[in-house]
Amino acid sequence: MTSVPTPRISREVAREIRRLHEDALTALGAYIRTERIRRKVSCGELARAIGVSVPYMSDAERGRRGLTPARLGQIATYLGLDLDKCEIIGDICPACRGTGKRSPK
Repeated sequence: MTSVPTPRISREVAREIRRLHEDALTALGAYIRTERIRRKVSCGELARAIGVSVPYMSDAERGRRGLTPARLGQIATYLGLDLDKCEIIGDICPACRGTGKRSPK
């Protein structure tokens, strides 16, 4: 059986994918931060409530760190957000979710 070669993408396409990924992370983080502030919850309070460090939460709100579906659910529950709306924003870029890692640069 012959293996199928992995297609290569151009640098321009890779840059565009990276930009879209970063935009999705930024949009999700901005939504969380806006809703957190609207509800008068500090970043530290939210971080403690979901079991992460303040720098982790701050990075997530700034779009520098992805959020796993479990963390996103914890945030939505704690802040009383519509989880479907959070997931729609996160679904813009599936790679943004499920890793909990910093966005690629």
